Amino acid sequence: MTNNSENGCILFVSAYPPDKGRASCYAQTYVETVVKSYKVKFTLLVDSELAEVSSRLVTFKTAWRVNNILSILALWMRVVFSKSKLAHFNLCLTTFGRGRIINFLGLLSVFWAKLSGKKVVVTLHNVHESATLEMCGLRDTFLNRLGLLLATKLLIIFSDAVIVLVRLYKYILEKRYGAKNVHFIPHGAWFLTDKPTYKVHNDDNKLRVLFLGYIARYKDLQLLAEVISEIKDAELLISGDLHPNDVEGARRFLLELLKNEKVRYLGYVKDEDLPSLIARIDVVFLPYLMSPGTSGVVHLLSGLGSPFIAYPTPEMKELVNEGAGIILVNRDKELIKKTLIEFKRNTRLRAELSSKSRAFAERRAWSNVAKEYLKIYSKVLGSLVV
Repeated sequence: MTNNSENGCILFVSAYPPDKGRASCYAQTYVETVVKSYKVKFTLLVDSELAEVSSRLVTFKTAWRVNNILSILALWMRVVFSKSKLAHFNLCLTTFGRGRIINFLGLLSVFWAKLSGKKVVVTLHNVHESATLEMCGLRDTFLNRLGLLLATKLLIIFSDAVIVLVRLYKYILEKRYGAKNVHFIPHGAWFLTDKPTYKVHNDDNKLRVLFLGYIARYKDLQLLAEVISEIKDAELLISGDLHPNDVEGARRFLLELLKNEKVRYLGYVKDEDLPSLIARIDVVFLPYLMSPGTSGVVHLLSGLGSPFIAYPTPEMKELVNEGAGIILVNRDKELIKKTLIEFKRNTRLRAELSSKSRAFAERRAWSNVAKEYLKIYSKVLGSLVV
């Protein structure tokens, strides 16, 4: 199953494109950056046979399937028999599927990695204390809450280092679980090789508001659509796929939204087409009722100079404190309406937010993120990785 050439590789366990969601895009960009910038070798245990073809520095192995309990047993075997000295798990609350049992079993891979003598690093994208279970696709039951509590505790115990992307999560894990091995490393930002494409324009007096991301009921698009319908010459553009943990529910939700004649669905917009899209809109609105992790959309679009309006979740407040170009607005219909009208009128504000977005992205270059991870790798291994 393995060979000694794995000894110098980082074993990396994650969902991976073409799978969508579950921090798969984060995994892809992170691995590509480390390989390109630092020539580190990886063995990837992923969830799809359609993952990229292996190369000299990256070996792909299909090791498990979403919502497939039997495949988790195969993942355990891959982890245990790998010759890699360090295993890195890229995880969120529902990496392995929708149910508590499959996710608990999947998270036990960390235990097996530790038991087999490996050093273990975990990137934990969200913590259950920051989200309602229903919004994560789980029922709010005592067993689910207990399972998540136990799983989080086990992750901390059996990891040499736990990485979080939100400073608040570090505080939660230290305060509630007594963790002493938690580190904050910010999410990486994209489009830094491109010039910002956002433009402050009033050429047709039309207000174009963009929502980009997975379509799900914990994103308050219904209220946003109602506000847009009451603003003259305004439209809401929606781009993104249906949330993978609740595809049918998300589809019904989208069909309800499209009954509003001022709502237009763009489907999934490819990364290469995002610069031209951002050049046409006035603002990106992120009406998250809760944020299951830091915002990947903010990190995706800030490099293009996009300004944002968002609800004041703890995660969004943290991004504002760290310099992101975001206006926070409470969930109040009239207040949202007033904010959007003022935003369209105030060209100076839009320009300032656009500049802040770009500067924020530049501070979070993926190369800087990769460097911080390599420091953690070297620390837990007791030797330099590169």
